[in-house]
Amino acid sequence: MGIFDRLFGKKKEEYRTTMTSKNGIRTIKSYWNNNQLYQEGIQKDISISRDCLWKNHGLWKQYYKNGQLRGEINWKEGGHYGKQKTYYENGQLKLDGNKKNGKFDGVLKMYYENGQLETEGNFKEGKKDGVFKDYYENGQLESERNYKEGKLKSKKCWDESGNVIEC
Repeated sequence: MGIFDRLFGKKKEEYRTTMTSKNGIRTIKSYWNNNQLYQEGIQKDISISRDCLWKNHGLWKQYYKNGQLRGEINWKEGGHYGKQKTYYENGQLKLDGNKKNGKFDGVLKMYYENGQLETEGNFKEGKKDGVFKDYYENGQLESERNYKEGKLKSKKCWDESGNVIEC
């Protein structure tokens, strides 16, 4: 067990971490200084020699200081892989997407704090690919952009009342 300093924005927060190891798996739990869980997950020893090489593996969760879930991400041999979700402090979903080799791959959705959809689009190997839609907080479509292999091909924009405007 050790104590680590973590910098969030302009204020320093302290948390402590406990680690237990068995059969090449290390379980990690970190706690805020108010004893609320900060993060939890496992690491796997993927060494091929005598030296241990610990990599995050499986589902990791992070929490806000009030105990509310902040995010969930899957790891595979140290890289982000699979479903990723992040949440606002009020518990509302903020981001929902998939990662492959640490890059977004597949549909990504982002939400406003009130739960309204903010952005949705598709990624292919970390590059925007297909139609991306952005919405105003009132739910009105703001823009529609079409990408091919990360390059913008076309776009349309609307004002908050639904009138077509120049982008």
